[in-house]
Amino acid sequence: MTEKTINNIVWWIPFRKLRDSVREVLYSIIDINNSLKDINKFIIKKYSNESYLYSCKLGGIGFKFCDFIFSCVTEYMPNEIDDYNFDSIDFKDGDVVIDIGGNIGTVSIYLAKKYPFLKIYAFEPVKQNYENFLKNIELNNINKDIIKVFNLAITKDRRDVILTSPFYNSGASNIYDNYSNGIVLNNDISIKSITFDDIFANNNISKCKLLKIDCEGAEYEILYSANVENLKNCEYMRGEFHGIEDKREKLYNYCNKYIKHIEIVYSNDDYSS
Repeated sequence: MTEKTINNIVWWIPFRKLRDSVREVLYSIIDINNSLKDINKFIIKKYSNESYLYSCKLGGIGFKFCDFIFSCVTEYMPNEIDDYNFDSIDFKDGDVVIDIGGNIGTVSIYLAKKYPFLKIYAFEPVKQNYENFLKNIELNNINKDIIKVFNLAITKDRRDVILTSPFYNSGASNIYDNYSNGIVLNNDISIKSITFDDIFANNNISKCKLLKIDCEGAEYEILYSANVENLKNCEYMRGEFHGIEDKREKLYNYCNKYIKHIEIVYSNDDYSS
């Protein structure tokens, strides 16, 4: 592998120190025959636990987020916030938000900053995301009483789950072990889970103003297994449904029988099949 080839590989990396570091790694894994030994494992081992401080604007408000060093979350989140159309929700003092798939806290922290009178319950199973979520609450000067974060997955049966994560986006981690697009991190760490109904019971929630759900295919087992009375007690739902069109439409129609106001982004990724 020539120096020109290596430069063609690393040119897109936005931070010079990181770019130089990756270039150094590439040089280190070239053997005497000028071939790669195992670039994927090398890069994963070196960078999978490193974080970086990103700045971005969501809904015109400035934020800082600590996230995985190769993350693309802050690039797509401004559009996602727009897609969720939170401005159409008439939030009032004391309203409850449930955030399933909290990731590093972008949605919860945005809502807490804009509507500091909310009570938000967020659930994020990936340990690194959960830890960054807690850091990001402090970075953005959010009162800790507003957001309660749980390092838990949500399932239909409270089973322990193993997460599979794409290298560039731990927010796309899923419990079905069938992610095939790019480098994968399977951390083999067992994660505890609770059910949708447990969220209401454990936190004494009677009414939920907003249910936000983006959990990479788990929405099917979560929502279909939920007590319909708890679904009826959710006034608004925002989030992402994954999978083929017929599957997504069936879930949308099912939820629409019980939840008054639904706006969903569709993704063709089908992790749950």
